[in-house]
Amino acid sequence: AKYRASYYVVAQQQKADSFQRRKDEMCEALKHQMSQLEHDKKLKLHVQQQEAAENLRKKNELEAEQRAAAEARKAQVAKEAMVRADQMSELKARRAAAER
Repeated sequence: AKYRASYYVVAQQQKADSFQRRKDEMCEALKHQMSQLEHDKKLKLHVQQQEAAENLRKKNELEAEQRAAAEARKAQVAKEAMVRADQMSELKARRAAAER
């Protein structure tokens, strides 16, 4: 009976050890999974930040191009006005010369 009782205690201890091992392994697996999720979350956030920065850069480039185009149009209009003013003064000078 003593042998059987000690065998029973040893068996119970082995079961408990096995259970504890499985529990520890599951805890480790969970920790690994959690850290993987955390890593994925950080990676996703980083990608979103990069996309936002890229979109902002594109928007700024587009606005700069639009400003440059507007400046070029203003310059062209001013140049055309100068040419017309020159033509008008030349025409007036010719008329004045013709009247003399």
